[in-house]
Amino acid sequence: MFNFKRLFVIFLVSLLLSLLVGSTQIIAQSSQLQQAQHYYEQGQYQSAIAILESHLKTGENDKLEVYYPLGKAYAAVGQLGEAIKILEQGILAYRNHENSQKKWLNCLSNNLKLILI
Repeated sequence: MFNFKRLFVIFLVSLLLSLLVGSTQIIAQSSQLQQAQHYYEQGQYQSAIAILESHLKTGENDKLEVYYPLGKAYAAVGQLGEAIKILEQGILAYRNHENSQKKWLNCLSNNLKLILI
């Protein structure tokens, strides 16, 4: 029997990865986000989580770029429930973002095909 929770997590991660295609960095631009990326790469996931959570709360323009690395960091420390929650928020944010609606729908369609095969 399929583990639907695991499939759902894979779906969410693949969807967000698809949305970020073309980006050479997981998070970019502000020095705060670059620091979070550095912490993640060094295995200091809790430090990365703290920075990324803070960044989400500030409402900065580039917060759409925070959801995937934050979800990934939560998954790295074994907090899968929190990872799923953050990734779901990211999907909603991308879906509601005017410039990403068409891209989001294409990615959703492609990822559903992959999961259902």
